[in-house]
Amino acid sequence: MNSQIRLATPEDTAAISQVIIQSLRQSNARDYSPEIIAQVEKSFSAEAICTLLSQRQVFVANIEALRVRSSITAEGFYSRLGYRKVHDEFHGAERTIIMQRRLPRLNSRHANELARDIGQ
Repeated sequence: MNSQIRLATPEDTAAISQVIIQSLRQSNARDYSPEIIAQVEKSFSAEAICTLLSQRQVFVANIEALRVRSSITAEGFYSRLGYRKVHDEFHGAERTIIMQRRLPRLNSRHANELARDIGQ
């Protein structure tokens, strides 16, 4: 599983924006009103991210998949989230299930389409 960390470029802004806004909508929706989330989203539009790139160092990581070390009990939980078993590891009598979830490759065109879909 290879990953690369690099400085963000203007071509990354739509994807960065999409990730942040999706996170706001999913993680913060229980604690903030839709009006507050909509206001915060403006700070993370692709244009706002482009401005941030000129003010600070922003890094992106190209990650192909997520891996977890699951207990037997949690295997079903991770399976429902899209993880698949890679192999078992044993530490004495203890069994750990290595699971992986591949991430979709997000290119600039795809990120721009997603940004358009979420109203940017």
